[in-house]
Amino acid sequence: MKRRTPMLTSLLALFLLGAMTPQAHALGSKEKSPEEKAVENEKKATAKYNDGVNKMKKAEEQLLKGDRSKAQREMEQAAKRFAEAVEYKPDFPDALNNLGYSLRITGRYEEALMNYSLAIKLNPDFMQAHEYRARAYLALDSVALAQTEYQWLIDHKHQAEADTLKMAIDAWVLAKAEGRKVSVEKLGW
Repeated sequence: MKRRTPMLTSLLALFLLGAMTPQAHALGSKEKSPEEKAVENEKKATAKYNDGVNKMKKAEEQLLKGDRSKAQREMEQAAKRFAEAVEYKPDFPDALNNLGYSLRITGRYEEALMNYSLAIKLNPDFMQAHEYRARAYLALDSVALAQTEYQWLIDHKHQAEADTLKMAIDAWVLAKAEGRKVSVEKLGW
């Protein structure tokens, strides 16, 4: 039988009695460093983000098949995954943008705006977040704010995206002027 040293025996007794101090506990365990925790959170955030992207793809496939309810469920799951990614890594603009996108597609426009704005705060030149934020503004009938985003796209030389957004804004304005209900889906969202 191996002989225990007095210190090891004392530490074991304290641990078993629950009286171990944090300093003594640190001697006997491997606490992760802040850098290790950051790397671990980055990996978890990336995994959740990738899961969210896959859910978005499944939603698009379901939509192409004509199954809107399955597409909606997949997009809600995507939103959940992107939100989990942001919990692990709050400064993840791509996850915030895709969270905004999935929220917007599921009709949660104000929440979408908040996430687009956070993504833009982290990355002011995030073209896609500007474009998508404009579409959320349109869904909330804030044409002037959508036009501000359109101008940002023009000013930053994103002509193709600006042209697509301009068509959506024009269609929105025309439908409103004619008193028609505006269908978000028909505007290519």
